[in-house]
Amino acid sequence: MAHMLCNCGNKLSDVEYPSPNCIEFFYEKDILQALSADPNITLWDFTSDYDKGTNIWFCNQCGRIYIFDNGSRMWSKKYRKLDISDISITDNAQMSKFYILSDVDIEKVCTDNEQITLSKYFASVMKPNLYFCDDNKGTIYAVNPQNNNVVYKYNIED
Repeated sequence: MAHMLCNCGNKLSDVEYPSPNCIEFFYEKDILQALSADPNITLWDFTSDYDKGTNIWFCNQCGRIYIFDNGSRMWSKKYRKLDISDISITDNAQMSKFYILSDVDIEKVCTDNEQITLSKYFASVMKPNLYFCDDNKGTIYAVNPQNNNVVYKYNIED
């Protein structure tokens, strides 16, 4: 249980559960692997068993993301959200697709329907697709799945 102050002045905390500041990060390849092993795996079982090793906090005021590696008490990376409008992603071969769920999302979905399967949940999600770019800059792009336009991106902030 901890708390910290974001650069924007917002207080982030994981004291309450579900925390609006804690998010989970899932690579598409890991989701596909889990579905291959068990097509009926529930969202709850998948998120509970997923090997995290990393804590990710999200500022619900300015959109910054803080990444803490392996239980460290000091963030290792900090991302700043930038709005973008006219960039389109046509070649995502250098990118790894992933999904983010907040603790609040997981709790709400699993409380409303505890047996919802992983495949049914992700088939119904209409959030932007997220891609981690392997460009040595660690850029993250949020892409509209309907037209492949970049909605916003995250850059590592010093």
